[in-house]
Amino acid sequence: MARNTHFNESTEGLLNGSLSLQHEVTIEVASRLQAAAQVEVRERLPQYLPSDKEVVIELGEVSPEWEELQQAPPHTLVGGKRWRFALKPGESRKLSYGYSVRIDSKNELVGGNRRD
Repeated sequence: MARNTHFNESTEGLLNGSLSLQHEVTIEVASRLQAAAQVEVRERLPQYLPSDKEVVIELGEVSPEWEELQQAPPHTLVGGKRWRFALKPGESRKLSYGYSVRIDSKNELVGGNRRD
């Protein structure tokens, strides 16, 4: 399995500008087994406090479609998504999604603006 990320930061607006932090993630899964395999790939979108009005997270294109990750308490994962599929021997599959985080230009995300 290979997980590759691409990040781009741009500014929006002339006055009281904002930063748009675009993230693209590509995951390639390949089976080297001699039998079919059931695969589950989990990802999580960034989260923010609802009280923080200066943060907007927008989901971009997802391919193929994923589903919400449902977990029983106390192990619930907010923003969790997953793909589930079967791979035949020697088969590979490409998964991808993108999202953008928009914040005020005077701010920075904790840990840096890039999300890997």
